[in-house]
Order: sequence, then C-alpha cells, then structure tokens
Amino acid sequence: MKFIGWCAVIISFGYVIVTKTGAFEYITNYFGIDTMGRNDVYKYIEKYYQISLGFMGYGFEYTTVILQKIMVDNPNAHIGVVALHNNILTIYIELGFLGFWAWMIYTWVFQVNWMINHWGEKTGMLFFLCEMYIFITYTTDNTLYYFFTSLVLRLMPLAYAFHIPTTQDIKLWPWVKEKK
Repeated sequence: MKFIGWCAVIISFGYVIVTKTGAFEYITNYFGIDTMGRNDVYKYIEKYYQISLGFMGYGFEYTTVILQKIMVDNPNAHIGVVALHNNILTIYIELGFLGFWAWMIYTWVFQVNWMINHWGEKTGMLFFLCEMYIFITYTTDNTLYYFFTSLVLRLMPLAYAFHIPTTQDIKLWPWVKEKK
C-alpha cells in the first residue's frame, strides 16, 4: 500500500505540472472533452504560481481572491466563476510546493498506513479507495470543502473498522480513565 500511496502523491503532483504546462488543455481538446471553461480559468491563473521548490503558496482561499481580482481588473474576461474547479491545483497554489507535498504525503501515505496499522488491511484498503474516489473529484471540482462528502468518506472506513472483532485493546480516547 505504501508504494501505491507514493504513486498517488507523484500522480497528484504530475497533475499540477500537466495543468501548468497546458498539456491538460491539449489532452482535453484532442479527445474533444468539454471542460466547460476550466481550461480558460487555468490559463488566467497560471501566472500566479510556478512549479518550484521555492513556491510558498498564498494561503487558504487565495484562489478565490485571484479569480475575483481577474473579474474586477478585466470585466471582459468572461470567466464567470469564483472557484478554480480543481482542488489539487488549488491546494498547490494555496499551500505552495512544500505544503502541497506535506498534504499529499499525509493523505496518501500516513493516513492510509495509520488505518492499516490500527484497523487492518481491509479497512486501510477501503479508506484508500474512498480517498481515490474523492481525489478523482478533486481534479475537476471543488469537493475538498464539501462537508457531507468528506464526512461520509471518512466515516465509511471507521464504521467498517468498528464492526471487525479484535483482540487488540484499542483506546480511542487515551485520556479517559477506565472505570473499575
């Protein structure tokens, strides 16, 4: 699972590169995929970030500020959106190079392995599949901050884990003392 997790981290960063270089637009145009204006939005914001170890990011929700600034500075831009519709790119722009890698490694490697170590391989695999599903939606939508989607995808592996019989003494709240 660690290998697959690291592959997911690298693929996510590759997606940022593909978007930045214009290869995403080329691929979608080649296959006749209607991105509903997303390619135009990606072109508008490409000057605000670079693929570099020194790119520090702008902070949470700054992509919204960028898009609002574009609409104010250029009313004829006709982008008509105030969200990037690409959460992976949004995380890169907002957290920067190192923040992006830290978030991806935490999500794909640390969390999955924590699930496997504490709840077993099947629970870890279910968590991984839920993450894969949500990350696919991250590529073309703003689902990162959808409360109910995130909640359900986090609760499914935990609900599954709680129904697995175990001999391991699992304390969810280690600060709570047992009654004698």
